Amino acid sequence: MSVLKMEAGVLMPIDSRYVGMLEVDIVNRGQKDFNAWIQMSGPSGIVNEMLVDVQGGGRSRRLQDMHTLEQPFSLLIVTNTKRYDEIGIAVRVKNYGNLVAIFNETHFDRVH
Repeated sequence: MSVLKMEAGVLMPIDSRYVGMLEVDIVNRGQKDFNAWIQMSGPSGIVNEMLVDVQGGGRSRRLQDMHTLEQPFSLLIVTNTKRYDEIGIAVRVKNYGNLVAIFNETHFDRVH
């Protein structure tokens, strides 16, 4: 199991005041399919939660847009693959429809 977590808050390295929406793609760099459970939580609790299948062989899976409303949030991704190097993540951060940042799997904390 691989667990990745990204957090944003006021005056944190990812400042939630400039994050209105996330567009997330998960890439499976391995050969075998894996499942990913995604949970985004904010000040009021769980905002988004989904389970997706990501096919192997370099295929990607785009998640539904996740709106943060410029509030602090935590994005948790749990997969059933043990190899972090098989997981690619692209997070495009938008505010008022404008792209403000792009993050990848290296910006996530690995939870062991």
